[in-house]
Amino acid sequence: MPAPILIGTYSSEPDLQYDLGQVGAYAKGNEGSQYFLFASVRTNSDQALAAEAAMLEPLRPYGFEIFPPPNSLGATPPPAAIPGTISSVPAPNANPPTSTAQPYWDGPWLRNYSEGSQDCTSRGLDYWVVQPGGDTDIYALKLGCFPEDWVQALNSHCQQQPFSPGGQCAVWDQNSIMSTFGQHGDLLIVALTRDCLNRAGLTGFHEGPLHHDCVMRP
Repeated sequence: MPAPILIGTYSSEPDLQYDLGQVGAYAKGNEGSQYFLFASVRTNSDQALAAEAAMLEPLRPYGFEIFPPPNSLGATPPPAAIPGTISSVPAPNANPPTSTAQPYWDGPWLRNYSEGSQDCTSRGLDYWVVQPGGDTDIYALKLGCFPEDWVQALNSHCQQQPFSPGGQCAVWDQNSIMSTFGQHGDLLIVALTRDCLNRAGLTGFHEGPLHHDCVMRP
């Protein structure tokens, strides 16, 4: 099913995010300070949405990430049960906020989030953050700061994903936004696997290098 494709270039991630509310399936990538967007025109047809996402798949080997239409699977932050642990009971979904100026949920992605300088005052370093490492097979694991309501939202969305019970909730921070206050970007809900700990003979995760197979994505 053919569909028109829109192409955009941006100087910042927030500028790109602003246009996402107007498009359907899309692919995005960046080269440092330059951001690129390939997107289909938004449609209400499920068949068209599937075709559009498939049309963008050839961009993936070139470093692009492929996404369904923004807000199609989003949810507002519901409360969580046990912070940081994965349960087998999913949390209910709700309609997402309509504004892309604020952080919003796009399935397992938290879009347009940024860490504030006061986020560490209530709970301190309290949530696992996975960032790119120095090697293709190695990530960097660190603790990040989230306000209490966002910790609850992260855990609730983590419980909705098909992760194995017993893992540790975390976020994949592809652009290392959790290392710079006020930097906007996207965070993906992931899980740190218990099998990874068992293999290494460890009882818990620690900040530092992390092998890529220790991270489970939705």
